[in-house]
Amino acid sequence: MIVRDGGQVAASTNGNTGQGGNLTVNASELVEISGSGPPGAVAGSSALLSDATGGSRNSGTVKVNTEQLIVRDGGQIAVNNQGQGNAGDLEVNADSVLLDNQGTLTAATASGEGGNIKLQVQDLVLMRRNSLISAEAGGTGDGGNIETNTRFLVALEDSDIVGNAQGGFGGRVNIQARGIFGTQDRRTRTPQSDITASSAAGAQFDGVVEIQNPNVDPTRGVVALSEEVVDVTGLIDQGCGTGRVAQSNQFIVTGRGGLPPNPGGTIPSDTVLEDLGSAPVPQARHDSGSAISTKPTRPSAAPLVEAQGWVINDSGQVVLTAQPPTVTPYSSWLTSVNCYVRSTH
Repeated sequence: MIVRDGGQVAASTNGNTGQGGNLTVNASELVEISGSGPPGAVAGSSALLSDATGGSRNSGTVKVNTEQLIVRDGGQIAVNNQGQGNAGDLEVNADSVLLDNQGTLTAATASGEGGNIKLQVQDLVLMRRNSLISAEAGGTGDGGNIETNTRFLVALEDSDIVGNAQGGFGGRVNIQARGIFGTQDRRTRTPQSDITASSAAGAQFDGVVEIQNPNVDPTRGVVALSEEVVDVTGLIDQGCGTGRVAQSNQFIVTGRGGLPPNPGGTIPSDTVLEDLGSAPVPQARHDSGSAISTKPTRPSAAPLVEAQGWVINDSGQVVLTAQPPTVTPYSSWLTSVNCYVRSTH
């Protein structure tokens, strides 16, 4: 539903002929009230969704149910009363509400009691550029009530929420939101964005502003850190430098290496390979009435002996040998990070 450029949707009455009617708008996606008509237009200058009355009768009720409500560029949704009667009730149920560039939601009255405005908004109420939510009362009437329940309320650029009164008591403004940004409670309206429920009759006639946030402890889950400074030099492993051990590293020939017979076994240092000999060759068997067949005999291989040292041949290549010459071990110039001294027997 879109009402633009001075268009109006109204359920109004003039004089003392009767109460204002009720107006309900159900729109699945969008309700937009925006713009103004040309100067001198009969219908009025602002786009209007209204249930207003005059005289001594009370205004009716306007309900808007939609996904997104936009009121901007001077557009209005109003349940005002220009006479001695009371203003009506304005109820909005939406996912988001945008009031921009003098967009207003009003339940004001000239001399009667201010009306009631209830906003049930799932995500965001955003007010910008002199936008207004008002339940003000003129004369001796009391200010109306404004109830807003939303996730976030943002009011910027002199956008106000007002429940003031002239000669009566100020109204009651109740806001429940996880976050409120750009506005705060003040007794009087200022060039900034304000939330007020005051009375021109004096501070003793002021109304009530209640702002409720969820009980969230910002320090919950914070871990207290120790103030003691840790010396990181003690956490670094120190390598073995020259002269830091009693003896240098050694190369020791300990005998046979290899793998143990089973995973849980060990290899004694004096274990040597045993010559088991060659397997016996079975004799050919002669059966009467059958052909004589023989199988070739596989020559036995020389037993393997584990290398016990190494030599350099005439070509300069290193060759592992089972019978190394007598050598004199030299200390390695490399130093190990984890050094130890091993004694041999």
